[in-house]
Amino acid sequence: MKFIKRIAIVLLIVLVGIQFVPTKRNQSDTIPVSDFMTVNNVPKTVNNKLQVSCYNCHSNNTA
Repeated sequence: MKFIKRIAIVLLIVLVGIQFVPTKRNQSDTIPVSDFMTVNNVPKTVNNKLQVSCYNCHSNNTA
């Protein structure tokens, strides 16, 4: 049982530790041809709402 407890503690420390490793930001100036806004020609109000609420996770540009 001690062995499993030690493995769990080490695993927990590793998983918490990797949260502090910085990653590169994903920033792209190009808009792909498969972009939702380009393909569907959405109105400006919908475009603004989608960019504010969805594009952080669902695009090639992360904040």
